Amino acid sequence: MTLDTVTADLRFALRGLRQRPGLTLAMVVTLALGIGAVTALFSVVDAVLLQRPPFGEPDRLVMVYQHDRISGTTREPASVPDYYDLVARARGFESLAAFATVQVSVAAAGAEPARLTATQVSHSFFPTIRLAPILGRGPLPEEDRPGGARVAVLSERLWRSRFAADPAVLGNSIRLDDESYTIVGIAPDGAELPDAEADLWVPLQLGPASTPRSLHNVLVIGRLARGTDPVVAGEETRHIAAALEREYPESNQGRGMTVESLAEVMVGAIRPALLVLLGAVTLVLLVACVNVANLLLAQGWARSREIALRRALGATLPRLARLFLAESLILAGAGGALGVLLAVWGLELLLRLAPADLPRLERVGVDPGVLAAATAVTLLVALVFGALPALQARRTDLH
Repeated sequence: MTLDTVTADLRFALRGLRQRPGLTLAMVVTLALGIGAVTALFSVVDAVLLQRPPFGEPDRLVMVYQHDRISGTTREPASVPDYYDLVARARGFESLAAFATVQVSVAAAGAEPARLTATQVSHSFFPTIRLAPILGRGPLPEEDRPGGARVAVLSERLWRSRFAADPAVLGNSIRLDDESYTIVGIAPDGAELPDAEADLWVPLQLGPASTPRSLHNVLVIGRLARGTDPVVAGEETRHIAAALEREYPESNQGRGMTVESLAEVMVGAIRPALLVLLGAVTLVLLVACVNVANLLLAQGWARSREIALRRALGATLPRLARLFLAESLILAGAGGALGVLLAVWGLELLLRLAPADLPRLERVGVDPGVLAAATAVTLLVALVFGALPALQARRTDLH
């Protein structure tokens, strides 16, 4: 089989499809709707569930929550003194970091004032999650102490939208709630953590005695020591929590600690729903395929005389199979291309309807990985459709 033969098959198949415009359009639109739905939802599943976050070794990242056995509440923040005690006593963690999210009024030279989300972080935050800045650095230990220098790390999103991605912004000042902060770094997008989708980061600047132990105002993220199992780390934190309860009964009575993987915290609740939706739209695609298959089979019976004539004139079954495969490739290719366009349009609507707390929404899009998946689906559809008329041709009576 030469390139000329393939070109001739495609040209002949296209001519045949153009002779049946209504049927061809119906099959292309049916396939496009199915492929478009699968592509759109797969792009969400890919961004939320499949793509790894931009942290170094994210599988070792965990959240350390407190819970109250008296009230029954779970996934609670820790107090600053409890956080420092955890840092001092825990051995199952390579590092631990504290963070808290606040709303701030932001003003900068040449930019309109705005209300943005700032995350106050301990100096160990960026080293713990292993997120390298695009430019500059994160807060230093001396900047994280009470009374330390006021510095800020901008998100890439804020840097591009308000500062036109100007690298000279480093060293400039930005006013947060009427206090001047020096911009020392730019962090890449995609660094979402639970309750911490930040526009910028500033030092926490809270020492062990800065706040009362009864005030639970910081979330704790940790990186497990290499070789440490999360279950073992969880047992260790439970022992530490029990010790703190004995030492500080007034503030820590009934308070325990739990360790949960960051991935489970971020997407554990939404994973089943997304997979069910993906299964549902895959079923829609299968229904579309069945409908197109029925149309092709009906068309095949109508073309039985044509097939019999071709075989009588010497056309071999492989030659007919190539012709039918060419028709299927054209149909599936047109349906796939239109489906991707529908997916791009449908994603805008899908993102508007998505829950506000769905993580990594800014990464959702028809990227090369999603296009590769759509192409694979299109080729699979083409092979299946090409096989049906070929099998029908084998059973065609030549007499």
